[in-house]
Amino acid sequence: MIGICNLCGSVVVQIHPGYFGTRCLNCRYTKIHRAVGLTIESLNFSTSTSVYELSSRGALYKFLKGKFKNLYFSEYFDDVPLGLMKNSVVCQDVQNLLLNDESFNLVTSTEVFEHVPDDSKGFSEIYRVLKKGLFGLCYAMDGSYKG
Repeated sequence: MIGICNLCGSVVVQIHPGYFGTRCLNCRYTKIHRAVGLTIESLNFSTSTSVYELSSRGALYKFLKGKFKNLYFSEYFDDVPLGLMKNSVVCQDVQNLLLNDESFNLVTSTEVFEHVPDDSKGFSEIYRVLKKGLFGLCYAMDGSYKG
């Protein structure tokens, strides 16, 4: 044991050497994901902060859901038109978000952009939906991303 996961409260262990070798035994998240959670904590957002997470599962999503009252989340589904729902999750394409300008104080994304064909368009859309002024954007990716 090397510590406690700040996202789910379980034990963190070193399973192999290397950057991604430290994992939470419960949620399996790496130190990158846990760092995103620590960064969000350090920003001292109120519980009423408007937050958009580009996924609907995983330890970061659960952490955000427990922390913020105004959490919006989505997934991209190939078989669902944008704006419609699948399994109670709205379909959004980060390259063409169906959201109003300046809607969120914080947008988070983990392991999404390595799947986005035009990541520049995706980042432009995130910038568009973030409120101007003080905001946080936390982004983490897996090790296979080459963009």
